[in-house]
Amino acid sequence: MKKIYNLIVAISILVGFSGCKEDVTPTAKKIEIVSSIQVFSQKDSISITPKMISKAFVKVGLKNVGNNDMNKPFSQRFSHTHYSTYNLAMFQNDALTLKLIKKYPNFGVIAPLSMSIWRDKKDALNISTLTLHGMARVANIPLNDPDLVAYALLVKKGLREALPKGKFIEFHRAVKNPTLSFV
Repeated sequence: MKKIYNLIVAISILVGFSGCKEDVTPTAKKIEIVSSIQVFSQKDSISITPKMISKAFVKVGLKNVGNNDMNKPFSQRFSHTHYSTYNLAMFQNDALTLKLIKKYPNFGVIAPLSMSIWRDKKDALNISTLTLHGMARVANIPLNDPDLVAYALLVKKGLREALPKGKFIEFHRAVKNPTLSFV
């Protein structure tokens, strides 16, 4: 009986201390927003072109399988476009893609990995793509898979190579992840 009593007292003390560890009021805790999309941006980048971005990604080990200027078809279909530069690009690392598809066939949904490249009205060049969390969620792959982590690191390395003075844009609001359905 004494052992059970000591165990209950010990658990009560641990629970009490863990509850006192930090203030959990909403103002005391910073809420971390994990997004499936990342945007890397560099101001004053007028001299950087989408072709230069492709070369930067190739330099870090991602093959360019497409970098299409979308302003021409958009301007033909619509009366005007919003950006002076708007490209849809696709990159992949063949070795990592093959490893991931063998383990997780769903990775084929995002291979090659798409990116949007656009120049905003302030002449900042922006590149958006999936984060590690986004790739894992869309392809239904564990977040800690070493090949997926390596792939995400290659993408980040490519972003930094393409826009050396760039920074990730912080989203100060929750970005809702839509439910994907393929019909």
